[in-house]
Amino acid sequence: MIKGLYQRGYDRQDVIKLLKFIDWLIALPVDLEAALWQDIRTYQDEMNMPYITSFEQIAKAEGQAEGEINMLKKSLKLILGVQFGDEGLAFSDAVDGIFEIAQLENLQEQLVRGQLSLDELRQQLQ
Repeated sequence: MIKGLYQRGYDRQDVIKLLKFIDWLIALPVDLEAALWQDIRTYQDEMNMPYITSFEQIAKAEGQAEGEINMLKKSLKLILGVQFGDEGLAFSDAVDGIFEIAQLENLQEQLVRGQLSLDELRQQLQ
């Protein structure tokens, strides 16, 4: 159906609107939805017509960054627990308050290399 719409001259925005409407009306089983989106991506790649709007691309990038931040925080808390036990885990809230990837990576590297004492860590997290 989607290929047919493109072949009949419908523009990308009309196809997107229709897909969003259909998605709102019908919930496909997960396996069928995955197969459908794979088919759409393949066809759009062939037609060089990405389905993702610029706003969706920005949201996707933000989601990926958020996921990276969450994984770094989880890793830091694990390292703090392993290296410093309960005293290290007491810094969990401070770690949760960091939202810069570079700062989290820096802390992680310093902890893994054994370059931070508890006092130095406390100073960095204040």
